[in-house]
Amino acid sequence: MNLRSKGQRPVQSGRVRGVDARSGGPVAVDVWWLVDTGADLATVRNSVARGLLYRKVRGASASPTTGGGGILVVYGLDVEFRVVDRSRHRERVVVSSTQVGVKSNDAGSDVLGMRQLADQSATVEWSPRTGKGQIST
Repeated sequence: MNLRSKGQRPVQSGRVRGVDARSGGPVAVDVWWLVDTGADLATVRNSVARGLLYRKVRGASASPTTGGGGILVVYGLDVEFRVVDRSRHRERVVVSSTQVGVKSNDAGSDVLGMRQLADQSATVEWSPRTGKGQIST
């Protein structure tokens, strides 16, 4: 089981990886992903993306369902999370380099979206009653 409970919602520790805007070197920022099966793509709070290099995706837009500001859709931020590899019966770290949304503020959570899970051919199993579940491939 690699998902924990935040109330009845699944969360998992992970990271956002990118390039430091000052040094040009690789950097990783620790986050708690809220696993949201209703979210098309991962979104991160402005404070997480601040200081990282990314570029806007032309013609793409997103809007939050929780209110508060817009979302800029970008390339250049990688989403790191853990999956249970069913064929090897062990957990491994995966990275998705698909589009990510950057929130214009720090409202809400950092969200792991379905585009990132689909990119890794991952599935979500979650029991709100027990507060246990997993992301697996």
